[in-house]
Amino acid sequence: MVLRVTGGKALPAEVVQQIVAKTDGIPLFVEELVKTILDAGLVREEAERYVLSALLPPWRFQPPYRMP
Repeated sequence: MVLRVTGGKALPAEVVQQIVAKTDGIPLFVEELVKTILDAGLVREEAERYVLSALLPPWRFQPPYRMP
């Protein structure tokens, strides 16, 4: 799912781990969070992948729901 949004280029493993943890794997949230990460410049594009541009900031993304 992440690769579809990034055009087939992998994100750093630590970024993907945070995406999974913060979105519970819900496709809409995954897509929006990946777009936000790319737009914010947290990663930069290289030949076949993305690499971190700087240290990851604290993640403040919270899904708008809570599972019982």
